[in-house]
Amino acid sequence: MVTRKQLGQYWLAQPHIKPKKGKSEVDEWRLGEICKRITTGKTAPRSLYGSSGLHVIKVGNLTGRGIEWDAVERQYLDEEFAKKHLTAVLKKGDILFTAGSHGPKWIGLKVDIYEGAPKHILKTVLASGEIMVCRLNKKLKIDPYYVLLYLRSGGGYQAIQNCIRGQSGHVYPDDVANIKIPKPSQSDSSEISRAILLLKKSLLARKISANADSSSKYIADKLFPSDIKKPIIAT
Repeated sequence: MVTRKQLGQYWLAQPHIKPKKGKSEVDEWRLGEICKRITTGKTAPRSLYGSSGLHVIKVGNLTGRGIEWDAVERQYLDEEFAKKHLTAVLKKGDILFTAGSHGPKWIGLKVDIYEGAPKHILKTVLASGEIMVCRLNKKLKIDPYYVLLYLRSGGGYQAIQNCIRGQSGHVYPDDVANIKIPKPSQSDSSEISRAILLLKKSLLARKISANADSSSKYIADKLFPSDIKKPIIAT
């Protein structure tokens, strides 16, 4: 048992919020039961990408600390692609994590929530085929940030890792749907609330920083124009 006093003023809640041994189904949610949709996005052919249009979130955009926009090459597709692949279009509150990778250990390592696009990006945003998208059923009124908190934890990472079939670096929606998430207990409610509050503060700070950086870049490019296209620096 880890006491609140031992944790100090600043702490990471994730390692301490995990399923207890012997939990019954009454104490857990199955992800497929609380989600309206669990699916992967859609990967477009290389030739369809352009320099503008609808933003596509790829594995390189996920950080596990918030989405990093314009962090990889080939990020934009036209609206026709979105119309043909509506299941790849994201909605606010969607939880995203790595579903396909060159190595199994990277699966589920980065989990983020889509809160909407920064002001310099069009509102419609897509997910690539290497991203698992979990969309909660809003009618159940389950806080997506609690689910995010769990999936980012050691227990959540292990649950996603358990979905990997064989030696392949992939997980599939049917297996992800069987992930069990412990329901928040009354005894942990204050710590969970604090952890979620800190999580939201962190994501808000990142969003403010991204918008400020984008505005600064726009002004700089307007003041000092050039025909050269700068390469994307991977973060």
